Amino acid sequence: MIWIIYALLSAVFSTISTIARKKTLVKEHSISFLSINKLFQLIIVLILIPFINFDMALSTYAIVAVIAVLSVESDIFWTKSLKRLNISIAAPLTNFSPVIVAVLAFFMLEEKITYLQIIGMALIVIGAYVLEADHGKDIKNVWLHIKKSKYSLMLFLSLLIGAFSSIGDRYIVGNNIVNPISMIFWFYVFTTVLVLTIQLNDRDGFSKIKNTLKRTKFPIIVTAVSGLLTTAFYYLAIKSVYISLVMPILLTSTLFTTVIGGEFFKEKNLFYKSVACLVMVVGVFLIIGTSI
Repeated sequence: MIWIIYALLSAVFSTISTIARKKTLVKEHSISFLSINKLFQLIIVLILIPFINFDMALSTYAIVAVIAVLSVESDIFWTKSLKRLNISIAAPLTNFSPVIVAVLAFFMLEEKITYLQIIGMALIVIGAYVLEADHGKDIKNVWLHIKKSKYSLMLFLSLLIGAFSSIGDRYIVGNNIVNPISMIFWFYVFTTVLVLTIQLNDRDGFSKIKNTLKRTKFPIIVTAVSGLLTTAFYYLAIKSVYISLVMPILLTSTLFTTVIGGEFFKEKNLFYKSVACLVMVVGVFLIIGTSI
């Protein structure tokens, strides 16, 4: 059951990372932030070089590269949506992730979905309705609000792409194709190169990185370290069990992010948003309830 501890630690550091990221994004450009964040994380993981497997098959490198591409795309959409949405809205909506992952794992990895997990998924949908209910009196109006919100759609796109990335993580780490330490290293090598390539394609890309770094040194370090620890404990957790079990525990961080982050940023209707998030957290625990 050590995987539960790893997943909970990942959730704690995810909360810290999300709040620090939101704080930084208030005044900074999304891609510039991501570039510096990834660069800091890569510098940190360089200490793992003595323990890294450099003798992987070419096909394995290709799989890791695909996972990195998916992760970067997901991270870009998540960062852009987090920048524009209230943290007490964005954080709870990420609870849809285990629903997407469980469904994809069912079809792609032949993992089972139980009746309790289906009930859990239903609670997550109900929680999302409560979360958005102040925008309309019925489900139709709530759905129309989500459809019209560019950044809500970005968030859901981030979750969908991230779900495919998570399936790849489970396949390559869970089947011992790559050990967690090597996976962490190569993941940050590929993602850092990708994000920096995107940023430096901008004519003023380097200047933006330099100026962002001058303004946000401490928040960037906090975000980078906590984000790295989130990923590290996540990989350690999925090495032992289904990704559909780890993700719901990781997403308990959404409740803490909603309450703490919402209070920190002085957001409105925090009580109702916290209730909605709690309903969704109950749902994610039901998703894993029959398998622990």
